[in-house]
Parts: sequence; C-alpha cells; structure tokens
Amino acid sequence: MFLNLKEDGGYLYLQIYQEIKNLITKNTLKKDSKLPSIRTLCKEYQISKNTVTNAYYQLEMEGFIRCENKVGFFVNSAEHLLNLKHDKKLNLSAKKEYKFDFSYGGIDKEHFPYSVWKRVFKESLSGSDLLESSDAKGYLPLREVISNYLKNSRGINANASEIIVSAGTEHLFYILKKLFNQSSVYGFEDPGYAWKTSFFTSDLLNLKALKVDKYGLDTSTLKDVDIAWITPYHQFPLGTTMSLKTRIFLLEWAKQGEKYIVEDDYDGEFKYKGRVIPALKSMDKDDKVVYLGSFSNSLTPALRLSYMVLPQELGLRYEEAFLGFVSPCSVFVQKALKKFIEDGYFEKHINRMRNIYAQKHALIKQSLEKSEKITLYPSQIGTSVAFKAKTDSDFLKRCEEASMRLGSVNECRQNRLEEDDEFILGFAKPTLDELKEGLGILKKLI
Repeated sequence: MFLNLKEDGGYLYLQIYQEIKNLITKNTLKKDSKLPSIRTLCKEYQISKNTVTNAYYQLEMEGFIRCENKVGFFVNSAEHLLNLKHDKKLNLSAKKEYKFDFSYGGIDKEHFPYSVWKRVFKESLSGSDLLESSDAKGYLPLREVISNYLKNSRGINANASEIIVSAGTEHLFYILKKLFNQSSVYGFEDPGYAWKTSFFTSDLLNLKALKVDKYGLDTSTLKDVDIAWITPYHQFPLGTTMSLKTRIFLLEWAKQGEKYIVEDDYDGEFKYKGRVIPALKSMDKDDKVVYLGSFSNSLTPALRLSYMVLPQELGLRYEEAFLGFVSPCSVFVQKALKKFIEDGYFEKHINRMRNIYAQKHALIKQSLEKSEKITLYPSQIGTSVAFKAKTDSDFLKRCEEASMRLGSVNECRQNRLEEDDEFILGFAKPTLDELKEGLGILKKLI
C-alpha cells in the first residue's frame, strides 16, 4: 500500500489518515480487505508506532476501518459514511475595497479588543447549556445583564422577561409585524433607513412617511399612523436629536387606542458633548414604547445580536404567537457576550471607543466647517454625520473613481429627489490618518 507522505505536509498521523481514507472512498481499498499491520507501516515508512496508531484509531472511530481482535485491521464499506468533497471555489466577483470607506455602519477594527474576545470565547466553552437550544427570548443570563445595562445607561427599567434577543433588527421587525394588528398603518421617518431597502416596506399593507424636521419629527405627519418607527436619539441619516417637546407629544399621541412607538436606539452609546439624554422608553409611563437596541455599532455587526424591550400587552401576544419558537442566536455567542458585559469589558470598550470616535468627530467638524461648499448638519452623537454640498450630479461618481465610498441621504427617502446634494459620512471604519487624508480629497472632489 503506497502512501504519499510529505515532510512539509503537516502532522504525519493526519497524512496517513487522509491517504487511507482517500483510498477507501475511491474504492481502491476494497471492502473487507486487510490493512498492513501497525508494525509493518512503521518499518516501511520509518515512523513511530504512536503515529500509525493515532491514524488507525481515527479511521476506526469514523467507521472507515474495523479492528478484529488478534487478526488485524480491515476496510469497511464507505457507502454510508459522510465524505464531503471540497470542490474548487466559485469564481465570484470580489467585494470592492475602498481606500476611503466612509460608509455608515461598521466599526473601528484597529481598536477592536481581539485578545479579550479570544479569552472570553475560550472561557465560555464550558457547561451543558452550550449543547442546548436557546430560550425563544434568548439566553436568560444575557437578558439579565442587558436589563442591568439598560437601567444604568439608558434609564430603562425592564425585567429580563420583557427582553427579546434576536439576530439583528430585521428579525426583530419580523417578530413585531406578527404582534401588531395586520391593518396597522406604519409610519417610517423620511428620510430614514426603512426606505433604503424593500425589506421593511415590501409586505406592509399601509405605509406613511413621517417627515423629519429640526425638532426630530414633524408631528403633523402622524395623522392616521398606528405604529411610529423612529430614531429619536440620533435620527438616521440626518443626525437630529428629538426635542423634549416632540417626545412628550409622541407619548401623548401613543395613548390614543392601539398605537405604539418603536424606538430604535441603534447607536445610543456614543455621545460626545453634553449630558446623556435618556431613552424615550425611560419616559414611557403608559407602556406604549417598544425599545430596540443593538450590539452592531457598539461591538461588531458580526455578532448578529440585537434586542428589544416589549410593552406588557405585546409581551403577552409574543408568548402566544411564538410558543415553541427557538431563538435564532447561537447560545455560545450569547454566553460569550454575557461574560464580556458582566466582567466589565463592555463598559471599558465603550468608554475607549467613545473617546476615539470623539476625536474623529472633532476632526470632521474642524475640516468640513471651514468649507464654503459644505453645510455640516449639527450632531454630537453616533458614528456618522450628514452634510449638504454645493456640487454637481457627478460628485458621487468622482468619489467612486477616487476609491471613496459615501452614502446618499436621497437613498433613504420614500421618493427620491431630483437634486442629490445631501450625503452621509460614516467615520467608524477609517483610522484618524485615513480620515484626515480622505477629508482633504473629499473637499477637492466637491
């Protein structure tokens, strides 16, 4: 039996295992044929007994061979065994890389706590709960630490039983649609992220655009709306913070019948000047606000973990509608995140990133406010800013040619405007040096 063993081919026992496995799956070694003894292979290839023993043991454990006492090792039929073929990868077009990636979303990879997460994941690999499916609402210990976090950071008193952890805002929206009345009229901010893709709007029967103004929301556009989906802390994409007067009006509006407010607090952790403004949910005395939170901006979108706090009435509907439902989130990831928060790493990370993002935010303000062609919209929150530019219709094309990626406010409107002169500049991804260089080029492109 010839085995193609290589000096640079990795562990010898794995090479032997793979070579024999291939001979069996290709039917070169027939069923019930006898394999060379361990001693024979050791002598033929000048290798240790342990090396061959380990290879045979692995083959036996996987069912490729069997050991007959005092007789030797024999080949089993491989027809019933799983054997994944590693075909060549499809030649898919690669995602375009930008030298200056000013798209919104994403994180600062340079300052991500890789070593801490490596340790947290390793320490989370214990306990039988890893082998079980998660509660429909999510991993209970994680929901308990989220409850504590919301109380201390956003002024929200929510029991763990009121919190639902799921795989992103999109999945939370899917759940909410099952809880609201089918005939409900949904109001989405305009401009707002819901209009950017068809996911949020394609299957809704009744839709209305809620106009955004300098106070955060034009309340006159709430007429006939049942569900107001808003971003009051840091309106996306314009960056407005909703005034107290508008917040109070909204809460009074929600008291009228079957009306609810969905508060998406997508980047509430990052405020750079002034006192932290409590969440709208913290003012909700009548239990009419659904609060959405996410770890995508504060940690990484790779976790795919978001959560919401449900009012009691919607919580009862959830218990009935999702009976027997299994959480789509990995218990392992939820357990690791729980440890990351509970051990104080989340707090340290947020404080550190707030300082780093504040420096980037200050750099943008210092650079763009001097330009006569740019009007920077006021905002002291989040990882993106909006601005208006005196430019032409080819501006974004020039940005693309300069390997610069920008967002357009126009893409977030229900009805696109002919004049595309408002843009979104995300600053989470670039380093300070990249941001400084990119801002200089941006002003020239305008």
